[in-house]
Amino acid sequence: MSVKTYQKNYQKQTEYLESYYQKLVYQIKQKELIGITNEWIVDNYYMIVEKKQDLKGFFKRKKNYENAFFKPDLYPIIKKEFEKEHCRFQLDDMAKYLNKYQREENTYFSYDKLSTFRQVTFLIILEKLTEVCQ
Repeated sequence: MSVKTYQKNYQKQTEYLESYYQKLVYQIKQKELIGITNEWIVDNYYMIVEKKQDLKGFFKRKKNYENAFFKPDLYPIIKKEFEKEHCRFQLDDMAKYLNKYQREENTYFSYDKLSTFRQVTFLIILEKLTEVCQ
């Protein structure tokens, strides 16, 4: 996937989640029940807002997204393991998985590439959260 595609997806997902959040807030004000998953979204929406600013800066710095998305592209590598573990993983387990991947694929992740792990992981979480809300 290209960087522009990642950026477009990110933009669409954040816009969708913002709209969804506003809808939930309205339902709460109307004293409607929204369900436990939606309550979690309302309670934790501030994290999305905080990360949104972080990712805006991330996409502005060419070196960041080059490290994250150019070969080997961390997004599909991390996403595969994330989905295999049903969207749950421990940091230690992910480190072991990435080490194993490097050995098996005879590649290596530079420090700069690994320093984008947090942003790439959040993009995956954002994608999964959007899927849950649709």
